[in-house]
Amino acid sequence: MGIFGQTVEEMTGDEFRQTLETNLFGVFYACHYAVPLMKQRGGGYVFNISSLAGQNAHPRMAAYHASKYGLNGIFRSSHAGSEAGQYQGQLHCPGSVNTYFGGDSPTHEKAWQLQPSDIAEVVLGPAKHERPGSAEQSRDPPEQTSREVNLKILKRSARKAG
Repeated sequence: MGIFGQTVEEMTGDEFRQTLETNLFGVFYACHYAVPLMKQRGGGYVFNISSLAGQNAHPRMAAYHASKYGLNGIFRSSHAGSEAGQYQGQLHCPGSVNTYFGGDSPTHEKAWQLQPSDIAEVVLGPAKHERPGSAEQSRDPPEQTSREVNLKILKRSARKAG
């Protein structure tokens, strides 16, 4: 969820709180309840979709930025330390995605942007090939920026063209 186009002084406390409740507290509660169940059953995955907005700031997106910076912090302090590979946490930080998010509209002119299917492919790819807790599992959870995702997509399309 994102409220765009308002500075801190223009935004109400309720708007700020609603953004944090959805984007930050929602992740906290999901992980708080899901991670113990994953540990109990011997493994699982937590996929966190953050944003480049969690790494870069814009003055008219304060609540959204705060929620994504917070999400990145929760991830780094909890999932990065999953004990003995019992579950795997992933943090993905895409940039512009060609969707209706934030009042935008997907168009052909914005084809340079990531597509939702691009995000799904990158996020779900490791889950198709690894079993949490297995020897193949990386001890360091991946963090991917949209630049890295775009680079992978560019390489993939180059292979298809070649």
